[in-house]
Amino acid sequence: MFLLLPLDADEPSVSLKCASEYVEELRDRYRAVEPAWHFNKKYWNTIFLERDMPDADICKWIHHSYREVISKLPKKVQVDYVNE
Repeated sequence: MFLLLPLDADEPSVSLKCASEYVEELRDRYRAVEPAWHFNKKYWNTIFLERDMPDADICKWIHHSYREVISKLPKKVQVDYVNE
């Protein structure tokens, strides 16, 4: 799983997996980024979509999350996802 989109949230958000070296940096930089509820705070952030993070950055971090998850798969399986 690379993204969680709660459909019943009061405020639109996504929870994304993140390389540990960026987790705190993003939380410090944007009000939109908080530790993800019920996830490992070392790797997961929640991004609130209507706060101060630009849409282009949100897209960047969605792609980052996807790549983080794919990189943990066996090499034979990764090949199926590289161009997606």
